[in-house]
Amino acid sequence: MKKIFLFSFVQIITSGFYLAHGQEKSLDLLENVHLHLNKTVFSQGERLWFAAYVQDQKAKLPSSKTTNLHVGLFDLKGEVVKRKIYHVESGISHGDFAIDSTFTNSDYMLIAWTNYSQNYKELQPYRQKIKILNQVDKDKTSEKSKGYKLNVYPEGGRLIKNAFNLVAIQLQDGLGNGIFQDSLCLVTDKGKIVQNKITTSKQGYGRIGFVVEDGKEYYLRFGNENNQLLTQKLPQAVSDRLGIQLYNTLDENILINFIGSKKFFKDSEHKVYTLVIFQNENLFTGKYVVNGEVQSLRIDRNMMPYGINTIVLLDDKLMPVTHRMFFNYRQDDARDMPLEIGHAIDGDSLILNINTKSKTIKSASLSLSILPTESKAYNPNNSLTSSFLLSPYFKKEMNGLKYYMYDDNKQLRYELDTRLIFEGWGRYHWDSTKQRGIQVQFMMENGFQVTGKIIDADLTKEKQIYVTTGDNKAFAYGDLKNDKTFNLNMPLYANDSIGITLLGNKGKLRKAKIETNFTYVIPKIIFDPLQYSCSNQDIEPVPEEDIDMTQNNIFGKGIIALDEVSVSEKSLKDDKILVSPYSELKMIDDEDIQKTPSLLAYLTKQGIKPVYVDGVMYFQSNRMINPIKPPHYEYYSVSVDGRPTDPGEVVSMPLSSIRAIVVTKASMGFSSGTNFFIGIQLREGFYVAPEKRDKFVKFLIKKGFSRPQEYFDPGYDLDTKLFSYFGAIDWRPRVILSNEKPTSISIPLHKKDKVVLYVEGMGIDGSLISTSKVIELPTE
Repeated sequence: MKKIFLFSFVQIITSGFYLAHGQEKSLDLLENVHLHLNKTVFSQGERLWFAAYVQDQKAKLPSSKTTNLHVGLFDLKGEVVKRKIYHVESGISHGDFAIDSTFTNSDYMLIAWTNYSQNYKELQPYRQKIKILNQVDKDKTSEKSKGYKLNVYPEGGRLIKNAFNLVAIQLQDGLGNGIFQDSLCLVTDKGKIVQNKITTSKQGYGRIGFVVEDGKEYYLRFGNENNQLLTQKLPQAVSDRLGIQLYNTLDENILINFIGSKKFFKDSEHKVYTLVIFQNENLFTGKYVVNGEVQSLRIDRNMMPYGINTIVLLDDKLMPVTHRMFFNYRQDDARDMPLEIGHAIDGDSLILNINTKSKTIKSASLSLSILPTESKAYNPNNSLTSSFLLSPYFKKEMNGLKYYMYDDNKQLRYELDTRLIFEGWGRYHWDSTKQRGIQVQFMMENGFQVTGKIIDADLTKEKQIYVTTGDNKAFAYGDLKNDKTFNLNMPLYANDSIGITLLGNKGKLRKAKIETNFTYVIPKIIFDPLQYSCSNQDIEPVPEEDIDMTQNNIFGKGIIALDEVSVSEKSLKDDKILVSPYSELKMIDDEDIQKTPSLLAYLTKQGIKPVYVDGVMYFQSNRMINPIKPPHYEYYSVSVDGRPTDPGEVVSMPLSSIRAIVVTKASMGFSSGTNFFIGIQLREGFYVAPEKRDKFVKFLIKKGFSRPQEYFDPGYDLDTKLFSYFGAIDWRPRVILSNEKPTSISIPLHKKDKVVLYVEGMGIDGSLISTSKVIELPTE
């Protein structure tokens, strides 16, 4: 009998069912935003640090379109407290907010969005409630929330008479938190027990299956600890309908059962239905012919997109009969980024060696929050993976979705599948697949607009302008129109300067008479900042014996919480910056370029020379590293803008093309295992010699991108319990990962022998990582 059953599946797949990939109907851009925060609980005087990830929902890749990310902090009246715009490059950005005296309440909402995404009602901005520590709650037995809520939802939306049905269950307390329970009972209207000892998970979800008999009504019953009886009636069953059941725990296939009464299958034999599976606007369609003997089929997972899909059964008039959301796990298109995190001790610092185990992920950007293991300050609603793979498809903001992405095992798959039964259509109804046009009210933003007019331009030989900025060295060319006006977009930063010059036919620069306009109107928002404002748990209470309320201060003596002020990047002012005990960053200036016009000449001056081994060029120190133990000299690895690069590609590079360079200082005492490297940051735009700079007309930029600050310790008192509970050890918003070699970073230990890492990141191929790791260090 079993062999015949499996053979029937194959017959349906090969002869009665097929899938065809549909074409996307539009080029609409659906962007999802996620912020990885260093923590979610703060004291006045700290900063909120974040890394931002922007994803193209359809392509499941980092968004390459929008460059302007809006981030705001709102109070619980919906008023803007602070709002900034950050520059996004290849879907990645980072920034910060000072938690200063402006924050007088305990609760605020952090929201992030792109302007263009407001054109789509299905897209919601990123939201996260943050807490401000006005006082620390002592640990006390909390009063249990009163009341319970029991919800039921049949798979496919309806119960089918005289057929085996699956029903999803949700049990919550009065605050909406899921409840584990193992004593629910299914009974008929006559009081007959159909099933007992029905169990829900700790998230409050469960599932039951039973045959719905004609003429009977069914109830779920639950008795709480106060002997109060909670009863929920199941929906009325229907007859003469076709339903579906989906089994999503198999590795290579999904299994679909078509359900109905025997009479229905007999009366409807040879009736044709259309089965559709869709994700966003990608359609997969096939025909299902009712067969009285065959009521199941398998579908290869690789024929459907990775992530959440919706299956719909349509009648002969193409009207939905039943539907169901499910998550498709595909081994050939896994979006998980496998990581290995090793560690070592170097004095008072922890050295992390991060490596991806995947050979297909060429490059990725990670963010790391490093906290004490006792921390009660990290309570995000979502992880990066749940923000991009789950949240965009749920009808409303949901707590606990990150729970389903912690691990890939069949139990979590089953629980997520149960939760998706409750979602019905989710955010994307069947109608969303139809051809549609949107009225674009919110424009896609790409930098800031620079408009103006060259009053004295001679259009017979002067048809272009060259524009460059002061600090970030961005540049652009613009064509002059017949009326001598110009219009272009650039990545402009607030309080930076911009220089404009007229460009002649032979590349000659001329200082011109220019009228400019840098007006930027901050786009309005149409979403409700207070929507889902309670979608975050409270701070976990602190043991009373650990808190002296008269000394309720996370900072050391003499530390004052200052209001936010504009601070220029240290790297823009300092000539040399020590980035480790053995390496320094050098900002390349005019004097360097005049003395050593080429990179090779500059490195030679630093004691580094090119050598050739078997026809391959390497950079090597002139100085002996270890005169006793070979190798006596070490080769340098090279990276350009964070990308590993062969030395031969940079040896002829002019120094004027380089903005900054980091070089390991070779000296006696290094071991042969020391990682010697040359890190190059390229200059954006071409270098303008000092004698030509008077050809530019300069203007101040008042509105533009906010410039991210470098992370710093705000002055924690490391010896207090408050630091252990609510302080931070370190924050790294952008760690570049390559599959060619491990990435090493050094973090301070702050007197801790045990820390927890929260890691999130996105690869250039769209792969995602959300993980945590506790590192316990040996104690003497």
